[in-house]
Amino acid sequence: IMLIDWFTVIAQIANFLILVWLMKRYLYQPILTAIDAREKRIAAQAELRKDELQLNAQERQAKIQEAQARLADKNSPAQQQEAQAKREQAQQDNQARAEDNAQKNAQHTAQGNGRAAYEQKQKEAQAHREDLQKRLKESGKKPAAGLPPPTDAK
Repeated sequence: IMLIDWFTVIAQIANFLILVWLMKRYLYQPILTAIDAREKRIAAQAELRKDELQLNAQERQAKIQEAQARLADKNSPAQQQEAQAKREQAQQDNQARAEDNAQKNAQHTAQGNGRAAYEQKQKEAQAHREDLQKRLKESGKKPAAGLPPPTDAK
């Protein structure tokens, strides 16, 4: 038959109770404290987010009202008249610029035609000189000496 050693059973029960107390004191309690702190931090962050969302909604609403007020100002008769006056002034400026450009183009064209006439006269003069030199060569005479350069009279 088996004999039970009551001293060993009581010692093991005492060891188990000491172990439970140590675990609760040094392991389980700090874990519970950390979990509670984390839950509180998460709740606080959620509250901050909620407040931030409400603030953003209020800001958006204020911006919408401000934009509507600006739109109402833009649609006022005075603003419309001012915008119409600006458009008319811009059209007049564009028309004046177009007229100035047309005038300048006409001047450039006229200058271009004058330039073409000048170049044509230069070509005719060159052809005339070449013709004269050719005639002189054919006649056997030496060409006349060029005119001396002008001297400044003081």
